[in-house]
Amino acid sequence: MDVETFAHQPQLQHAGRGDRVARTREAIIASAVLSRTLAAVVGEAPAPGSTGPIDERVGTIINQCSDRCERLLPMWTFVETLQRRSSEAADMVVQMYAANRMQLSHWFDRELTALPPEARERTLNALAMALAPESWVVLRQRLGLTVEQARDELRFVARAVFTDGSARR
Repeated sequence: MDVETFAHQPQLQHAGRGDRVARTREAIIASAVLSRTLAAVVGEAPAPGSTGPIDERVGTIINQCSDRCERLLPMWTFVETLQRRSSEAADMVVQMYAANRMQLSHWFDRELTALPPEARERTLNALAMALAPESWVVLRQRLGLTVEQARDELRFVARAVFTDGSARR
């Protein structure tokens, strides 16, 4: 019996090492794919700036965000799964949200600075939530809206956020 156990031991060690190598390889590939996927979400399009009528800026931002989220849509399940399994992936997603929030803060600087501090933060949080990839998934996949219908919903939400935010002064 000892001889049989000893004979199988190297194979078990090798199988364990092979599993670890496979998991490491998978994690590296997943991380390379995730970083490319999230880079597409964060911003390759020019920023609309903080000047001009708010309706024009909202329209530009909604179009840019929806285009990026539409490209991301087939991969979003992968992103969500990976961030639950990897702290590095979760950190990448957090960085993506922080970058998007900063962009929104810049794009709507004029409107946000006109609000009291508490309303400013709540308004910015509401915009970030409305323009998050998960919101696009809900609109497109869960509710079955077309791209244009989903854009109309996001425009409505963005306008409502500013209308409500200015009412909280």
